[in-house]
Amino acid sequence: TYRCVNKTCLNFRFSSTFAFSPDGRKVAFTDRGPDDAGRDAVQLFVMDLATGARTQVTHLPFIPASAFPEIPIFGFLSNETLGFGAQVEPGAFAGFTVESDGTDLRPLPTPAAVPEAHAVPIFQVIGGGAVAYTALLPDQTTEPAVGSVAEVFILEGERLLQLTSFHRSETDAWFVGVGGRRVFFVASADPLGRNPTAICQLFSISRLGTGLRQLTSFSQGGPTDNGCFGGPPPGCSLGALEAQDGRTKALVFDSTCDPLG
Repeated sequence: TYRCVNKTCLNFRFSSTFAFSPDGRKVAFTDRGPDDAGRDAVQLFVMDLATGARTQVTHLPFIPASAFPEIPIFGFLSNETLGFGAQVEPGAFAGFTVESDGTDLRPLPTPAAVPEAHAVPIFQVIGGGAVAYTALLPDQTTEPAVGSVAEVFILEGERLLQLTSFHRSETDAWFVGVGGRRVFFVASADPLGRNPTAICQLFSISRLGTGLRQLTSFSQGGPTDNGCFGGPPPGCSLGALEAQDGRTKALVFDSTCDPLG
């Protein structure tokens, strides 16, 4: 879903309405609950599936209607720790981690070397204690000339590493793959000389930022100005829904591209 504020469009991928912990013993979901001032607002909850005990793990402030969704993304980083994104004030989106009992709420680190950068975390398939997310770098020049530069980062504990430097606005982190060794993402860049028409393609890279691979070779018959933003042909996009099979390691995703004609 694209949300645009003051002509800046951000790409938020919504999770399903709930997320299970890796050991299958807990489920996270959203519901209404009080903020710190007692006002009713959307909050994140965790239920213990064995006992049915339900814990409100956030007390996010009530925010009047705005262009941004409430708690648009969330998921377990480990059996006890969740990551989520939420509004902290009207129009201001931020990422956090919190324990499943509601303690130790912490903001996600941001790329401190880049002024005004902020994170748009993508919590999906997590491996090896790492999470991949997209960071928006608004002070850099971007192509297409819409929104901010978006780059892929990986977070492991306190370690934050930038994996791409494409200077494009529609590069988008997907997830850390099965086994935790590679990060999957989409981009319309041409770092390997295999994507001269700037079509949206699927890439992977090691969690150390090496071994970049272009996994698809989609071609829509000509260059496109919209990259992974899609639009009419020859533009196309990938990945409103995506996953990796834990047994076969096959990638499953949807696309508006037409590789079979």
